[in-house]
Amino acid sequence: MENYNDLLTTINNYYYFNNNITILQIKSGLINATYRLITPQKNFILQEINPIFKHPHRIDHNINALDTYLSKKNIDFQYPKLFHNLKDNTITPVKQKYLRVFYEIENGVSYDLCLNKNMGFEAGSLLGKMYRALNKFDTNQLKPTLKNFHNLIVIEKEFLKSFKNAPHKLILKANKAVQLLNKYSWITSYYQKLTEQNILKIRPTHHDTKISNFLFDKNQKAIAIIDFDTFFPGYFLSDLGDMYRTYLPEFDENKKINNFKIEIKQDIYISINNGFNAQIQNVLSKTEQKFCPFAGYFMIYMQALRFLTDYFKENIYYPINYPTHNLIRAQNQLGLLSAYDSMVQYKYQ
Repeated sequence: MENYNDLLTTINNYYYFNNNITILQIKSGLINATYRLITPQKNFILQEINPIFKHPHRIDHNINALDTYLSKKNIDFQYPKLFHNLKDNTITPVKQKYLRVFYEIENGVSYDLCLNKNMGFEAGSLLGKMYRALNKFDTNQLKPTLKNFHNLIVIEKEFLKSFKNAPHKLILKANKAVQLLNKYSWITSYYQKLTEQNILKIRPTHHDTKISNFLFDKNQKAIAIIDFDTFFPGYFLSDLGDMYRTYLPEFDENKKINNFKIEIKQDIYISINNGFNAQIQNVLSKTEQKFCPFAGYFMIYMQALRFLTDYFKENIYYPINYPTHNLIRAQNQLGLLSAYDSMVQYKYQ
């Protein structure tokens, strides 16, 4: 939206708020434009769905399917619930854009970093609760919203293509990062083995479980998981791995570091596992549980590939604040991957 006046006009044309709204922009997050709508009765969250999602109605369908299923379950966590517009729909096309409004989850606070091991345990437990609640969910109900989103085989091929076609000056700047990526190329082969041999079960998967997508109350108890735009069939590696990726570093993925050196929070790694494992003993098979440590390798390596691919494509996907922003993000992921590898020392076959 061009400005708040335009946004307010749009809201009043499509939703019944009776003009009594205060609009505040929420600047966290990389993808969707997000606003808080404050009204005398309730508060809401409005989002403009990013055009990277070519099928926004699929997102709407999946979130409604999630709500239909979970509303019949006895669960002790919250998730985003869509607000209907004046036409009784939960997605609103406006001038080639798509808007949706959620009820705000009250007293929920998001964080960009995991502050302590209790938060790690709480979030790990909540993720496990979600898997337990969705254990009987029919994944055939869900529609993919991003093609090959966490298909590591395809993502690595896209990286290699971007590397081949990148300007020479970008390749020179990224030389050390590319060398470190090559060291961990075994991750793709291992992932391919797990998927081709059907060792992992296809499940309803969030695909974006970074710490900012968990909401905590004032006592740092995890009360909600949000942002289900990428909720569709996948593997648990994506969700557990993204928790490791975003909870374990001492700082977020945007900070400039030197020589790929990142400190990792081993106590939080243990606490995530304790929380998650307590909930999924009868959900994930014993075989799947053996691959929990691999989840971190999978997600951290994949995100390094994605950031570096976008850098070589001259920043067409992730918003940046300066020209080498995606390179810095990739280097941070690779530093994290090295630290994670030193801690876990995963033995693969």
